[in-house]
Amino acid sequence: MIDYQQLMTRFFGDDAAFRPGQREALASLEARQNTLAVLPTGGGKSLIYQLYALAHEGLTIVVSPLLSLMQDQVASFQRLGIKQVIALNSTLTKSEQQQVLKHLNRYQFIFISPEMISRPEVVGQLQLVPINLLVVDEAHCISQWGMDFRVEYSELIQVRRRLDQPLTLALTATATEDTLLDIHKFLFYPYEPFKQLVMSLDRSNIFYDKREVATEDKAELLRTLIDQLPAPGIVYVHNKKEAEQLKQFLQAKSQRRVAAYHAGYSAEERYICQQQFQNGELDTILATSAFGMGINQPDVRYVIHYHLPFSMAELIQEIGRVGRDGQPAYALTLYNNEEFQQLRYLQERRYPEPQVFDQLLKTYLKHPNQMQIAPDDPLLPLLMFYRDHYRNPKQMVAHYQRFHQQKGSELERVITYCETDHCLRHYLLAIFDQEKPETETFCCRIDQPEFTKTDWWQLYLQSSFHNTGWTETAPTWQAQLEKLFI
Repeated sequence: MIDYQQLMTRFFGDDAAFRPGQREALASLEARQNTLAVLPTGGGKSLIYQLYALAHEGLTIVVSPLLSLMQDQVASFQRLGIKQVIALNSTLTKSEQQQVLKHLNRYQFIFISPEMISRPEVVGQLQLVPINLLVVDEAHCISQWGMDFRVEYSELIQVRRRLDQPLTLALTATATEDTLLDIHKFLFYPYEPFKQLVMSLDRSNIFYDKREVATEDKAELLRTLIDQLPAPGIVYVHNKKEAEQLKQFLQAKSQRRVAAYHAGYSAEERYICQQQFQNGELDTILATSAFGMGINQPDVRYVIHYHLPFSMAELIQEIGRVGRDGQPAYALTLYNNEEFQQLRYLQERRYPEPQVFDQLLKTYLKHPNQMQIAPDDPLLPLLMFYRDHYRNPKQMVAHYQRFHQQKGSELERVITYCETDHCLRHYLLAIFDQEKPETETFCCRIDQPEFTKTDWWQLYLQSSFHNTGWTETAPTWQAQLEKLFI
């Protein structure tokens, strides 16, 4: 029997200890069971496949959704002294990609996107080497993106089949019961040995807050917040235009070092921004939802949702970027009725009414070349999903009706979170069919409405100032925050 504690001590030091779910997942893999593990964000999901791969020979393939996630993981492996690792993605030239594929036996770990691993030439080369473990990181994307963003996620089962169904580990931090069913359906065959592990998603060190604020007041409120809250922090917005506008405003008005991160920048520019943030050279990132997914930045002290996401799964995934070091952290959601209406409008554009979609689908199936749909239109991957996964038009329509209803329900849960007068932590956990712990002294605005007067809030405000230049003489920060939150 492999001594994983000894192996972890060797690579991570004498103080390293297993977190809930890690031992159980390793035991499941040792029993040659495909494993789906749901662990909280920051709960050490990557350690599972790192240790398993270090204990066994062969190639470990990690399917990751974002370039930034791959780059971060490769860097973390190299810091551990593991050099036989590479990210096979679009940052490499065609020649470099071919060299990697020709010499796969040189590597112990390969990080790869679902699009890249789906290519016939890539699968063909992977078939020639012994595969120790296939890892699907951020596995909730199979459900969330498989149908309405990146079709390749829902087709990974075909990749597994072509690779002779290697032992597979699926990892996620956010999954409802429906999402877990989707992962099982789209990744594993019914006859395969399978183990599902679900740990509590509760993060006791995060304080949850929400605030209703008029649209015209949001930018100034954000400026005050980032000037007073301990850095570093992440502010989430809907799109790159909004990120750029806020960046210009804050760079002119705020004391903090602010940058934007979105798809309008090149991969190199985004990578530089990410590295600056992780190295303490930036205090605040204004980001679209792509930033931070899977990045193990331990000392993020706050996450602010300047704009709302479309689901509670997205909300908790993005909040999960904060406080990975276990120290007190803060998650604030800003909202107003105008934002609710904007969300509903954007949702309708992404997912039209079933009758409208039915007509679009019929046209697409009969005359795909005649449809004028931009390559980045979110309707295109949705139409492709139904074309590739269904043959019966009635089944397509029935499925889309359920899908449309589900998306509407997810959005309304976000709005309810903003408007509820019940415990925010309890609401978040209940979405994922989990219960709130009985005792909680660092919880949310609802349970502790006068939290700004508490000792632990003052300690939080003085934590981890991450090279911001903040000093004890910073002007009236207690009074400003008191005015903001009371």
